[in-house]
Parts: sequence; structure tokens; C-alpha cells
Amino acid sequence: MNTALKWIIGIVVVAAVVVGGFFLFKGQQNNASAAATVNTAQVTRDTIQATVSSNGAVQPNADLNLAFGSSGTVAQVNVKAGQRVKTGDVLAKIDDSQLQLAVTQAQAGLASAQANLDTTKAGATQKDLTDAQATLNSAKASYDKAKTGGYTAGDIANAKAQLASAQAKLAQLKVGPTATDIASAKATLDSARIKLDQAQHGNATTADIASAKAALDSAKIKLQQAINGNATASDIATAQAALDAAKAKLATVQAGPTQSTVSAAQLKVTDAQTSLDKTISQQQASVNAALDARNQADNAVRNAQDNLNTVFAQTHDSNGNFRSDPTNSPNHFEDLYATAQRTLADAVSSQDKAATAYSDALVQQQNSVQAAQSALADAKQQLTDTLKPPTAASDLASAQSAVVSAQASLDKLTKGSTSSDIQTAQLAVDQAQASYNKLTQGSTASDIKAAQDAVTQAQASYDKLFVAATPDTIAAAQAAVVSAQASYDKIVNGGTADDLATAQSQVDQAQAALDNLKAGPTQQALSVSMASVEQAQATLDLDKLKLVDAVITAPFGGVVNAVNVVSGQVIASGAAVELIDDSSYHIDINVGEADVSKLALGEDVNITFDAVPTATVTGKLTFIATKSTVSSNVVSYLTTITIDSKTAAAAGVKAGMTANANIIYLSHASVLLVPNRAIKTVSGQKTVTVRSGGVNHDVAVQTGLSDGTNTEITSSDIAEGDTVVINATTTTTNGGGGGGGRGGFGGGFGG
Repeated sequence: MNTALKWIIGIVVVAAVVVGGFFLFKGQQNNASAAATVNTAQVTRDTIQATVSSNGAVQPNADLNLAFGSSGTVAQVNVKAGQRVKTGDVLAKIDDSQLQLAVTQAQAGLASAQANLDTTKAGATQKDLTDAQATLNSAKASYDKAKTGGYTAGDIANAKAQLASAQAKLAQLKVGPTATDIASAKATLDSARIKLDQAQHGNATTADIASAKAALDSAKIKLQQAINGNATASDIATAQAALDAAKAKLATVQAGPTQSTVSAAQLKVTDAQTSLDKTISQQQASVNAALDARNQADNAVRNAQDNLNTVFAQTHDSNGNFRSDPTNSPNHFEDLYATAQRTLADAVSSQDKAATAYSDALVQQQNSVQAAQSALADAKQQLTDTLKPPTAASDLASAQSAVVSAQASLDKLTKGSTSSDIQTAQLAVDQAQASYNKLTQGSTASDIKAAQDAVTQAQASYDKLFVAATPDTIAAAQAAVVSAQASYDKIVNGGTADDLATAQSQVDQAQAALDNLKAGPTQQALSVSMASVEQAQATLDLDKLKLVDAVITAPFGGVVNAVNVVSGQVIASGAAVELIDDSSYHIDINVGEADVSKLALGEDVNITFDAVPTATVTGKLTFIATKSTVSSNVVSYLTTITIDSKTAAAAGVKAGMTANANIIYLSHASVLLVPNRAIKTVSGQKTVTVRSGGVNHDVAVQTGLSDGTNTEITSSDIAEGDTVVINATTTTTNGGGGGGGRGGFGGGFGG
């Protein structure tokens, strides 16, 4: 071995000795320090509880956000935040006027649908069958008329007259206005100007003013009579006579009709029938005469048209220009043609008047016959009423009402007028005064404007006569001639294929409608009617539900936590009121699967709160879920802890606070307790190091419950008040002192 190697080995040996000496010295220092700072505790006797701990939020028994089921305007808000309410209290309402109307309409719809169903079930009435048969007969008549062209002579004459009128108007446009047209328009213009002058200058006649003054004086007299009640003896006598007549009629009704009354009523019927027959005869004669006059006028138009055509050929060449006039006869052909045109225009004017007269005669015939028929019907009704038995309640009531009315009129005259009568009389005076003032003070601006407008319109009509016909107006007149010719041809020649098809379709529809009525309601019709009833009922139920939803009522008693609406606010959705049921509180926590089997319903729970550190309340375990939930591969069971509301209130606990729950599943009272760190396990045996007189000795023990801080000692080898050593660790793999390393040092010392 060389010298260098020896030096290296020597250095290594020295270093090893130095390091070993350092660690030996350090260990002795640590042992000395540990011996000087031994931690101890006393064996106590107390209650120990085994618990399962978790945390959660405090929740009320119920927390509901209440909303309106219908949209609308908030009408009432009856609560505020913090207010206590009872079940059924009305918290808020929206304006339900539209909803009320919807319910009313739905009820009407249901009643209508039910009535339709009842009508469908009942089938057609005799009136329905009669009306349907009449419709069918009318459709058949229309078809026959369309098929055969069965128009009356009057229809043909009327169509012919309309054609001639259209032709005459076309000719008149080409010729220009007649002297009669100009004179009539001039007279209308002059009349309008006179009325305008009167309106502007207020030149009412003396007679007009006197008449208005008399009307005003009469109205004032009547007003004074109404105010003073100064009815004349004649007025009272007339009223008394009317009362006597009404009483006499009442007596007659009560006694029944006399023979003379019946005879008079029968005579009235006979006279009415005679009058009707006479009216029909006279009016038909008038219509016939007007028709003859119109036919003559039509012939005159045709003759004038033929003459115009002839004159045109005489006065015009093949190019449509006037021929050369004879010598010494200037404008000869123009005058001849103009004369023929005026003749046609006059004939057309006469034709229009004759057509109007014929139309008026038809209207007069209809009105007169209807009036005579109405008179006959009234007479027959009066005879029927006369022959009614005296016990007819309606006749007796009417006669009694007439007596009461007549008595009231008499009393009014003798006792004075009412305030309503005086108001009516005053209104008549005001109107008469206004009329008198208008005559004496002149017309208003509105009256003058109306008169000016009438003059303007009359002037325009007069000026229009002197404006030559334009191509557009002549084209429109020619189109009217074509249309009138087509109508005339249709009447003369009968209906087209389209007319017949339309008429046949109407016959088929009317026949089908009658057949359906006779066959009675079909199952489909009944089903449709029943479906309508059901739909109407559903609509009514829905509208009623909307009406109920317009009110928010408390579903339970509790405290209003928030009010989110105000009166007048328009809302469509969203919570309006938040209501809390504070009759009890509860905490929902999750318990792991290793601990859930230790728990049982009804066990006490000690609860503390982060927000109220000084408060500890006792609750009850009231629910354990049957099935677990898995979150992030962790299996747990939902459990519920219930707290009495009074207990919570006394402790200042509120909903939403964080709660720390310790569920007590086992409890031992008055047992020996040592800190958990005083217990160590050596080779499977639990021991406690007891220190007495500065000397430690290990005592084997049996343990019971542990609450995570202390452990129950069930053996009798130690006693209350003994001093035990607190170990840095509670478990070693072998008995003995420091072999357990730094953490176990002292746990088995002296054992």
C-alpha cells in the first residue's frame, strides 16, 4: 500500500468517528429535552358521544315563489315583506275585468252551443220544413225562368226602355244639351243665388218674423203655465172626459163585447176588404195607363231615331260630310239634321219621364195595396180582439193601464207640472227664441257658407251643359248602350248555359236541404254539435281558471319574504311574492356509506352555526334516504335534520345560514375518559402511560367510545384523577421505548 492511499484511508476513518460522535451527542441532547418536556393530562369522568358530522344550509319548511297565472295589470298588493299571513289570505290581485268578461262570453257561448245541440236533437220544425219547401219552389221557378226566358211583358218593356234611354243619352251627348236642360239648370242657379242673397242680407219677410214671434210667445205661455200650473177649465174638462172614456172602456172589457161592438168590428172588416179590392183595381188601371204612355214614348224614340238615320243619309255624303246646300238656302242640310237631332233628344226626354212615371206607378201600386192590406189585417185583428172572452188578461191590463194614464194626466193638470215638464217647456222656448233671433239678426256664417256652396254647385252644373262631350264620356255612353242591349237580348232570348247551370245548382241545394230536414239529424251533425258543447265547456273552464289565477292566495301560513310587484305594474310572468313557511326549519346533509348504517331516525343532533358562533341548538334526525347518490365516485345518502321554529328563533337562526351538524348515534354517561393521544398500541395491546411521583409506568386498558378527541376507558386499572402521558403518536409496531423513532418517543418509555 502506497503512502497516498494510507492517507486517504486515515482521513475517511477520522471523518466517520467525528460524524458518529456528533449524532450520539445529538441523540443524548434530544432525550434530555424530551424528558424535561413531558405532556400530561388528567383522567376525567364525563359523558362521551359518538357522532357523525356534516354541514349544510338551514332551510325553511317551505319556500315558494308565487306568481300570477294570468298576465295583466296589478290591481292590489295586500302584503309587504316581513308580514305574517294565514292560509288562504289574498296576497295580490291583477285587474280581472277582461277575465270576467271572458267568463261571461264563454258562458254565453256554452249556452248557445247547448241550444244548438238541443235544436239538432229535436230535428226540423214544421216551419223549417215549410220554409225549405218554399225555397225549393222558388229555386225551381228561377230555373224555369232561366230555361224558358219566362220574363213578363213588363220585364221586356222595361229592358227595352232602358236600351232606348241609353241610346238617347248617347245621341244627346253627340248633339248637346236641349233648351229644356239649359232652362232647368238656369232656374236652379237663379234659385241658389236668391237663397244666398237672403242668407247674406237677412232679408226675412214680415210674415216670417211675425210667425216666429207668435211661436215664441206661444212657447213662453206654455212655459208659464207649466211653472204656475194654471191649467184652464177646458184643459181639465178634456182630461176628465179622457178619464171617463178610459173607465168606460175598462168596464166594457170587463163586461165583454156587446152585439153592437161585434157588428161594428165586422162592418169594419167588410169595408176594409172592399177598399182593398177597389185599390187593387184602381192601381192596376194606373199602372196600365203608365205602361201605355211609356210604350208610346218608346215608339216615339224609335221613330225619331229612324228619322234621324234617314235625315243623315239625305244630308251627308258617303264620307260623312254635309252635302252642298241648294242655291239661296245656306245651312239647309245642317238645319235639317239639327232639327232631327232635337226631335230625338225631345223624344228621349219624354221617354225618361214616361219611364219614371211608370216606375212611380208601380211603387204607388205596391204602397197603396200594402196599406189597404194592412188596414184589412188591422180590422180582422180588431174583430178577433173583440170576440175574445172578457177574461183575457192582456185586454184587461191594457184597459186598466189606460185608466191609470188618464188619471195621471188629470192629476197633472190639477196638481201642477213636474220639473221634467218645466224643462221641456223651457227647451221649447229656447228653440223658438233661437229661430226668432235668426230671422231678426241674420244668418250665421255656417248658413251663408251652405248657400254659397249651393250656388257653386248649381253654377258648375250649368257650365257643364256648355262643355262639349269628350271621347271618354261618349265611350262610356256607348258602353251603357252595349250593356243595355245585352240585357234586352238576354230577356228576349232566354238564359245562357251558365245561367241554367247556376239555377240547377240552386235547385239541387234546396232539394238536398229539404231532404236533410225530413231525414232528421245525422250522427255527424249530432257529433259536431256535441263537440261544440264540449269545446265551449272547456273554454269556460279555462277562462274560470284564468280568473282564479288572477289572485295570489297564501297556500300556507308563514312570512312574506319578498314582494316583487306594485299596484299599476303590467306583468306577464315572474314571481310576484315569495312566501316562507317558518313553522319549522331543516338541514339537508350527505352522510357517507360507512357512517349511514350507524344512524337511526329520531336521534338528537347538536348544531352550530358559522353566523352565530355562540348558538348551539338541538335538532332531530327525521329522514334517511333509502337509496344512495353517487358524485365523483363518492357514495352518500341524503339525510334531513329538523329544527323546531321556536328553538331556531330563540337562537337567532335564519334561513340560508351554514349549519354544522353532529348526529349523536351513541352516548355513554359518567365514564372514564382519556385523551386519544394518551393511548398507544403496542403489539396489538392498547396501553396508557400513567405518571406517578415522577415515574412512568404503562397500564394495559380496554377502550369504548371515542369522539375523535377523547376515548372511553372501560377497564378498571386506572382511576379518575390519574395523570397520563400525552404521546406524540399512539401506535408503534413493537413494544419498548425509543425504537419507534421521533414520533413515538416517550409513548412506551418506562414500560
